Amino acid sequence: NDISLNWDERDSAGQPLIKMNYSYSDYEQAGFAHSRSVFKKLAKTLKAEIVKISEPFAHHHLMGTTRMGNDPKTSVVDAQCRTHDHKNLFVVSSSVFPTGGAANPTLTIAALALRAGKEITRQLQKEEN
Repeated sequence: NDISLNWDERDSAGQPLIKMNYSYSDYEQAGFAHSRSVFKKLAKTLKAEIVKISEPFAHHHLMGTTRMGNDPKTSVVDAQCRTHDHKNLFVVSSSVFPTGGAANPTLTIAALALRAGKEITRQLQKEEN
């Protein structure tokens, strides 16, 4: 699975659009099928009508692509969300997650923002002295 730029399609500013390439393993597909069958059984038991079952990950939180880590060869930002190649550029979002979790990322993003803010403050105070 990967993400790249689609040079054939551009946004209103002329920038290439994002192209996502991904596939599901047989194991994942079987899990999705099982989940759908359980959902349908629940709906039938409750005499509810299923209007739509979305595709997996169709409406979920996007994560990754600017991975956090210690090695600039395998990551984009360090533990303070600072990019490895620019000391004054910070990326504070779920894009720095090396993996996705099972819950909403909001609290983790807030914690990362506080950590990055503390580092930015430290960096600015160091430059003043």
